[in-house]
Amino acid sequence: MKAFFTSIKLHEWDTAYLPVLSALYESLIDDDDEVREAAASAASGIIGTPAIAPTAADSLIPWLRAHFVESEELRARVVCRMVGQPYSQDLQLVPAAVQLGKAMDFDDSLFAAEDQNLFIDEVRETARWRGALEGLKSSGSEGSLGCLKTWVEAGLKKLIGLAKREDGPLGWTSDQHVFAVCARILLCAAAATKTGEETGVVELLKEFRTAGETARIHGSLLEMAR
Repeated sequence: MKAFFTSIKLHEWDTAYLPVLSALYESLIDDDDEVREAAASAASGIIGTPAIAPTAADSLIPWLRAHFVESEELRARVVCRMVGQPYSQDLQLVPAAVQLGKAMDFDDSLFAAEDQNLFIDEVRETARWRGALEGLKSSGSEGSLGCLKTWVEAGLKKLIGLAKREDGPLGWTSDQHVFAVCARILLCAAAATKTGEETGVVELLKEFRTAGETARIHGSLLEMAR
Protein backbone atom coordinates (compact mmCIF):
# COMPACT_ATOMS: atom_id res chain seq x y z
CA MET A 1 0.00 0.00 0.00
CA LYS A 2 2.84 2.38 0.83
CA ALA A 3 4.55 1.68 -2.49
CA PHE A 4 1.27 2.17 -4.36
CA PHE A 5 0.34 5.52 -2.86
CA THR A 6 3.85 6.97 -2.89
CA SER A 7 4.28 6.19 -6.60
CA ILE A 8 0.81 6.86 -8.00
CA LYS A 9 0.35 10.18 -9.81
CA LEU A 10 -3.24 10.85 -10.83
CA HIS A 11 -4.92 14.04 -11.96
CA GLU A 12 -8.37 12.53 -11.43
CA TRP A 13 -9.43 9.97 -8.86
CA ASP A 14 -12.16 7.50 -9.77
CA THR A 15 -14.57 5.97 -7.22
CA ALA A 16 -12.92 2.62 -7.97
CA TYR A 17 -10.14 3.81 -5.64
CA LEU A 18 -12.49 4.33 -2.67
CA PRO A 19 -12.02 0.79 -1.23
CA VAL A 20 -8.22 1.10 -1.15
CA LEU A 21 -8.45 4.65 0.21
CA SER A 22 -10.72 3.31 2.93
CA ALA A 23 -8.14 0.64 3.70
CA LEU A 24 -5.51 3.38 3.91
CA TYR A 25 -7.60 5.23 6.48
CA GLU A 26 -8.05 2.01 8.47
CA SER A 27 -4.28 1.68 8.59
CA LEU A 28 -3.95 5.25 9.87
CA ILE A 29 -6.06 4.36 12.92
CA ASP A 30 -4.57 0.90 13.49
CA ASP A 31 -3.33 0.15 17.00
CA ASP A 32 0.07 -0.95 15.68
CA ASP A 33 2.61 1.91 15.62
CA GLU A 34 4.48 0.55 12.59
CA VAL A 35 1.29 0.15 10.57
CA ARG A 36 0.23 3.72 11.36
CA GLU A 37 3.69 5.03 10.47
CA ALA A 38 3.73 3.27 7.09
CA ALA A 39 0.17 4.44 6.37
CA ALA A 40 1.06 8.04 7.25
CA SER A 41 3.92 7.92 4.77
CA ALA A 42 1.56 6.59 2.09
CA ALA A 43 -1.12 9.18 2.88
CA SER A 44 1.41 12.01 2.79
CA GLY A 45 2.10 11.12 -0.83
CA ILE A 46 -1.45 11.86 -1.94
CA ILE A 47 -2.42 14.73 0.37
CA GLY A 48 0.83 16.48 -0.53
CA THR A 49 1.97 17.24 3.02
CA PRO A 50 4.25 15.13 5.25
CA ALA A 51 2.24 14.10 8.29
CA ILE A 52 2.19 11.67 11.20
CA ALA A 53 -0.73 9.25 11.57
CA PRO A 54 -3.25 11.33 13.57
CA THR A 55 -2.67 14.39 11.39
CA ALA A 56 -2.74 12.31 8.21
CA ALA A 57 -6.08 10.79 9.26
CA ASP A 58 -7.48 14.26 9.90
CA SER A 59 -6.21 15.48 6.52
CA LEU A 60 -7.30 12.47 4.47
CA ILE A 61 -11.00 13.01 5.24
CA PRO A 62 -11.31 16.52 3.72
CA TRP A 63 -9.12 15.31 0.83
CA LEU A 64 -11.66 12.55 0.15
CA ARG A 65 -14.52 15.01 0.30
CA ALA A 66 -12.78 17.37 -2.13
CA HIS A 67 -12.04 14.62 -4.67
CA PHE A 68 -15.31 12.65 -4.41
CA VAL A 69 -17.80 15.38 -3.56
CA GLU A 70 -20.36 14.08 -6.08
CA SER A 71 -19.97 10.41 -5.14
CA GLU A 72 -22.95 8.70 -3.53
CA GLU A 73 -20.60 5.86 -2.57
CA LEU A 74 -18.49 8.29 -0.55
CA ARG A 75 -21.64 9.59 1.16
CA ALA A 76 -22.59 6.03 2.03
CA ARG A 77 -19.11 5.27 3.34
CA VAL A 78 -19.13 8.43 5.45
CA VAL A 79 -22.53 7.53 6.93
CA CYS A 80 -21.29 4.04 7.82
CA ARG A 81 -18.23 5.52 9.49
CA MET A 82 -20.36 7.92 11.47
CA VAL A 83 -22.70 5.25 12.79
CA GLY A 84 -19.75 2.98 13.62
CA GLN A 85 -20.05 0.06 11.22
CA PRO A 86 -18.30 -1.33 8.13
CA TYR A 87 -19.42 -0.12 4.72
CA SER A 88 -22.04 -2.18 2.92
CA GLN A 89 -23.47 -1.47 -0.51
CA ASP A 90 -27.05 -2.02 0.63
CA LEU A 91 -26.52 0.47 3.48
CA GLN A 92 -28.30 -1.60 6.09
CA LEU A 93 -27.49 0.44 9.20
CA VAL A 94 -27.44 -1.29 12.57
CA PRO A 95 -30.18 0.51 14.54
CA ALA A 96 -28.98 2.84 17.27
CA ALA A 97 -31.28 1.04 19.73
CA VAL A 98 -29.40 -2.21 19.03
CA GLN A 99 -26.05 -0.49 19.56
CA LEU A 100 -27.29 1.01 22.83
CA GLY A 101 -28.64 -2.34 23.97
CA LYS A 102 -25.28 -4.04 23.40
CA ALA A 103 -23.41 -1.21 25.11
CA MET A 104 -25.68 -1.27 28.17
CA ASP A 105 -25.30 -5.05 28.37
CA PHE A 106 -21.50 -4.79 28.31
CA ASP A 107 -19.73 -7.98 29.41
CA ASP A 108 -17.02 -7.16 31.96
CA SER A 109 -16.25 -10.78 32.84
CA LEU A 110 -12.68 -12.05 32.92
CA PHE A 111 -12.92 -13.88 29.59
CA ALA A 112 -14.90 -11.28 27.68
CA ALA A 113 -13.75 -10.71 24.10
CA GLU A 114 -11.19 -7.94 23.79
CA ASP A 115 -11.91 -4.96 21.55
CA GLN A 116 -10.22 -5.39 18.18
CA ASN A 117 -8.59 -1.96 18.12
CA LEU A 118 -8.10 -0.17 21.42
CA PHE A 119 -6.51 2.77 19.61
CA ILE A 120 -9.87 3.88 18.15
CA ASP A 121 -11.75 6.65 19.91
CA GLU A 122 -15.34 6.15 18.73
CA VAL A 123 -16.43 9.70 19.54
CA ARG A 124 -13.42 11.15 17.72
CA GLU A 125 -14.15 8.99 14.68
CA THR A 126 -17.74 10.18 14.43
CA ALA A 127 -16.65 13.79 14.87
CA ARG A 128 -14.01 13.40 12.14
CA TRP A 129 -16.42 11.99 9.58
CA ARG A 130 -19.15 14.44 10.52
CA GLY A 131 -16.97 17.14 8.98
CA ALA A 132 -16.91 15.24 5.68
CA LEU A 133 -20.68 14.89 5.65
CA GLU A 134 -21.60 18.52 6.27
CA GLY A 135 -22.27 20.35 3.04
CA LEU A 136 -22.95 17.23 0.96
CA LYS A 137 -26.34 17.28 -0.72
CA SER A 138 -28.79 14.44 -0.34
CA SER A 139 -29.60 12.33 -3.38
CA GLY A 140 -33.17 11.95 -2.12
CA SER A 141 -34.99 10.24 0.71
CA GLU A 142 -33.71 6.86 -0.46
CA GLY A 143 -30.08 7.99 -0.49
CA SER A 144 -27.45 7.63 2.22
CA LEU A 145 -28.32 10.93 3.91
CA GLY A 146 -31.96 9.88 4.04
CA CYS A 147 -30.87 6.61 5.68
CA LEU A 148 -28.85 8.58 8.21
CA LYS A 149 -31.87 10.76 9.04
CA THR A 150 -34.02 7.68 9.64
CA TRP A 151 -31.28 6.16 11.82
CA VAL A 152 -30.87 9.40 13.79
CA GLU A 153 -34.58 9.89 14.44
CA ALA A 154 -34.97 6.34 15.76
CA GLY A 155 -31.85 6.78 17.90
CA LEU A 156 -33.03 10.08 19.36
CA LYS A 157 -36.40 8.58 20.27
CA LYS A 158 -34.58 5.78 22.10
CA LEU A 159 -32.39 8.30 23.91
CA ILE A 160 -35.40 10.38 24.92
CA GLY A 161 -36.95 7.28 26.45
CA LEU A 162 -33.74 6.47 28.34
CA ALA A 163 -33.34 10.10 29.43
CA LYS A 164 -36.40 9.72 31.63
CA ARG A 165 -34.20 7.66 33.93
CA GLU A 166 -32.11 9.49 36.53
CA ASP A 167 -28.48 9.68 35.45
CA GLY A 168 -25.95 11.76 37.41
CA PRO A 169 -22.13 11.31 37.76
CA LEU A 170 -22.32 7.51 38.22
CA GLY A 171 -25.43 6.92 36.15
CA TRP A 172 -26.00 4.95 32.98
CA THR A 173 -24.12 7.36 30.68
CA SER A 174 -20.97 7.09 32.81
CA ASP A 175 -20.10 3.78 31.11
CA GLN A 176 -17.66 4.57 28.27
CA HIS A 177 -19.38 2.23 25.81
CA VAL A 178 -22.83 3.69 26.46
CA PHE A 179 -21.45 7.23 26.34
CA ALA A 180 -19.82 6.53 22.96
CA VAL A 181 -23.08 5.32 21.39
CA CYS A 182 -25.03 8.25 22.85
CA ALA A 183 -22.41 10.67 21.50
CA ARG A 184 -22.53 8.97 18.11
CA ILE A 185 -26.31 9.47 17.89
CA LEU A 186 -26.11 13.12 18.93
CA LEU A 187 -23.19 13.99 16.64
CA CYS A 188 -24.95 12.31 13.72
CA ALA A 189 -28.11 14.26 14.59
CA ALA A 190 -26.20 17.53 14.63
CA ALA A 191 -24.70 16.67 11.23
CA ALA A 192 -28.13 15.80 9.82
CA THR A 193 -29.39 19.27 10.69
CA LYS A 194 -26.80 20.73 8.29
CA THR A 195 -27.41 18.46 5.31
CA GLY A 196 -30.97 19.37 4.41
CA GLU A 197 -32.28 16.36 6.34
CA GLU A 198 -33.21 18.28 9.48
CA THR A 199 -37.01 17.80 9.41
CA GLY A 200 -37.98 16.26 12.74
CA VAL A 201 -34.40 16.01 14.01
CA VAL A 202 -34.24 19.50 15.51
CA GLU A 203 -37.42 18.97 17.53
CA LEU A 204 -36.18 15.61 18.78
CA LEU A 205 -32.89 17.19 19.87
CA LYS A 206 -34.82 19.83 21.83
CA GLU A 207 -36.93 17.13 23.45
CA PHE A 208 -33.81 15.18 24.42
CA ARG A 209 -32.18 18.27 25.97
CA THR A 210 -35.29 19.01 28.03
CA ALA A 211 -35.53 15.44 29.30
CA GLY A 212 -31.77 15.22 29.78
CA GLU A 213 -31.51 18.35 31.89
CA THR A 214 -34.22 17.05 34.20
CA ALA A 215 -32.55 13.64 34.53
CA ARG A 216 -29.03 15.14 34.93
CA ILE A 217 -27.69 13.53 31.76
CA HIS A 218 -23.92 13.88 31.20
CA GLY A 219 -23.18 17.53 30.44
CA SER A 220 -21.00 16.69 27.43
CA LEU A 221 -23.91 14.86 25.80
CA LEU A 222 -26.26 17.79 26.42
CA GLU A 223 -23.69 20.09 24.82
CA MET A 224 -23.48 17.84 21.76
CA ALA A 225 -27.27 18.09 21.46
CA ARG A 226 -27.06 21.86 21.06
